[in-house]
Amino acid sequence: MTADERARSWTGLVIVIVAATVVQTSLMNGIAVANVKPDLMLALVVVLSLRSRWQDMFVANWALGLMKDLTSHTPVGTYGVLFLSAGLLAGAAVRQVFGDHLLVHLACAFVAAAACECAVAVLLMVIHGLPWCGAMMRAALGGAAYTALISPLLAWLMVRPARWLRLPVEARVRNWA
Repeated sequence: MTADERARSWTGLVIVIVAATVVQTSLMNGIAVANVKPDLMLALVVVLSLRSRWQDMFVANWALGLMKDLTSHTPVGTYGVLFLSAGLLAGAAVRQVFGDHLLVHLACAFVAAAACECAVAVLLMVIHGLPWCGAMMRAALGGAAYTALISPLLAWLMVRPARWLRLPVEARVRNWA
């Protein structure tokens, strides 16, 4: 890949990250069910982790986490580290153990979302000195299930824009029949 192609792929990735941030902060409240909404940015982390090269995934996941930090009420860096860790673990698991299958994608998305959201819930409880709150954990797990359900749709939708924007994402959804 030449330097010009690499610059164009990063430009496309920045466009996708900004678009995901805008959609997450403005439209996701409209599709909330019982005050639980999916995390589009975390779903994008999983898609990029399962379908892109290590170098591209590393920077993109950190950038998505940073954007999530800037739009949430958590300390800056929390989602950056969590998204980076979740992406690295999901990408390593799929590359080393599993193949490209819809159930693997769903499982990776659920585990990554559950781990990230539960970690943030515990962190916020510790920071603010709150007692153990089962409602926060139930909301985190409900959000993880919702995120896992939209993640394959996001992966499928990313195939065409990946070609248009020259994103560093592989277009493999053939095994999802």
